[in-house]
Amino acid sequence: MQRKVNIPHKKPLNTAGTVLLAFTIGFIFIPMLCLCKNEEVGERNEIASLLQDLTARVEKLEKDKKAENMKGQEDVTCPPAAKCTVGFSVGLNTLKAPPREARIAIFKDVFNNVGNGYDNNTGTFTAPVKGLYFFSLTFHNVGDAVINIYLYKNDRRVLNVDMPEAYPGSNTKAVTIQVEKGDKMYVKAFLRQNVTGVKAIFTGFLISCM
Repeated sequence: MQRKVNIPHKKPLNTAGTVLLAFTIGFIFIPMLCLCKNEEVGERNEIASLLQDLTARVEKLEKDKKAENMKGQEDVTCPPAAKCTVGFSVGLNTLKAPPREARIAIFKDVFNNVGNGYDNNTGTFTAPVKGLYFFSLTFHNVGDAVINIYLYKNDRRVLNVDMPEAYPGSNTKAVTIQVEKGDKMYVKAFLRQNVTGVKAIFTGFLISCM
């Protein structure tokens, strides 16, 4: 006797339920995927913005550092050509100073003063730029004076001009010297007696800035 085997039959899928499930997936999971993708794009944009901001800051720091270095080199680099043109020539007709006392000679007659470094009120030339300078002193004695002339850089004597005892007579001395910005150059005269017959010219100019 044969037994019947009952094979269960699969229930057909509910079409309405399938459609509802598909819509549920579409409305819930797809927006979530899009949201994740949008968040990823937003993060990338934020990172790119941060990188751009950091790059700008680094460039600014490098620019400021370069400007600071240039500022620190102002005194050791050559300024524009107009500022590298410096020179003066001044004279005096009568040298006045107490006998046997060294005094700064005031050259009142200004022939030229390019760069305005020479002050005819103090008799002092103040270097406007650092560089190699040329200075010369010429004294002409038409009397019987015995005097000694000295060129000073700040407080240091750099040149002597001895006047001849015989008269009339003249003497010229010159020197090339490195001068820092702000250094002062001036002439001192030591008189052994009252002097009325001495004429002089003091000249200086910048050879090259440094």
